[in-house]
Amino acid sequence: MVRIVKTGKYRVQIPDSIDVVEDVDVEAFCREHGLTGKRCDVIVVLKEKGVGRTYIVCIEDTGIPEFRDLEKLDECIKLAKEMFGRRYRNPIYVKILHHSRGIHRNITSTLRDRAIEKQHCSHIIDFDRIYRARFCG
Repeated sequence: MVRIVKTGKYRVQIPDSIDVVEDVDVEAFCREHGLTGKRCDVIVVLKEKGVGRTYIVCIEDTGIPEFRDLEKLDECIKLAKEMFGRRYRNPIYVKILHHSRGIHRNITSTLRDRAIEKQHCSHIIDFDRIYRARFCG
């Protein structure tokens, strides 16, 4: 079973076996703390019930993906490690590029190289699909 949760302005589909621990609007966080640079839109911390695995998910929402969107995700992972690295034991970091238009071939191969999950916009970010494909064996 799955459920849809609202994290900031995004809706994320997650398995029932996972809870949202916290979510961070990255732009607002950076503004509050005087941080500069390009970063993704949101960081969502998810915790698996029972097993106790923690997933720190960085999400970049864009129209036509460009290389700068991938760089934003990489920078966001660095920020997430600073923010949550000590708070959670051995978290699994996940990068999601949520886009509304097609992806150029060069970008697609780079996504694989950087372990970035791509999702065509359906107004819901489907972490459940990524979870089943990557972590449920």
